[in-house]
Amino acid sequence: MTTWQIKNRGMDLQPPLVVLPGWGFTGAVFTEHPVFSSENLITCMDFPTPLMLTELLDFLDARQIDRVRVLGWSMGGNLAIDLALKHPQYIASLTLVAVRRSWPGDEVAVTRQGLLVPEQGLVKFHRKCFLGAKKEYNRVLPLLTLPEGEAELAVLDGGLAYLASYAMPKSLPFPVKIIQGDKDVVCPQSEMVKFASKTETLILAGAGHFLFSHPEFTL
Repeated sequence: MTTWQIKNRGMDLQPPLVVLPGWGFTGAVFTEHPVFSSENLITCMDFPTPLMLTELLDFLDARQIDRVRVLGWSMGGNLAIDLALKHPQYIASLTLVAVRRSWPGDEVAVTRQGLLVPEQGLVKFHRKCFLGAKKEYNRVLPLLTLPEGEAELAVLDGGLAYLASYAMPKSLPFPVKIIQGDKDVVCPQSEMVKFASKTETLILAGAGHFLFSHPEFTL
């Protein structure tokens, strides 16, 4: 069961913003982030899993929310694409941040090996996401979590399996905005997601994988 949280800040000019976190992260890193401070923000407080999309729809329906803007970061971008393709009626806009076209098996294997000792492996992955952004890493550090027990380890392992087998579509039946950092080592610019369909692309100079505090980042 995924825990969803909504931060209702009284800004009703646009549909709420759903932010889907990347592998190894929870939505805690977004709830109070300055770039989202004026948004009616919906995010999950657990590690992401493909199963959580059904629970998201239940969450929206229970609150009579029928349209949302969706931002997916890293693995969250894959989930955002799945959501938009399967349930387009909910999607007001789609933004993909630092989303990789495919994940090589050797990289997945190394990351999975790190789960044997999460206090080292997952922490190393977190740091990799913040290379070149030490101040941002220190700010977010208290919000990062490690898996508690076999169930959460299984979710993380399942997330890696999902990424390893993901078939990225060649085009989308709706416009999409893509945001990428040119210093991202988790999702290198050469591996950023691309589509034959209509896209708006924003490349942020000097930005790594967690690029939300970049001065040129915009929704």
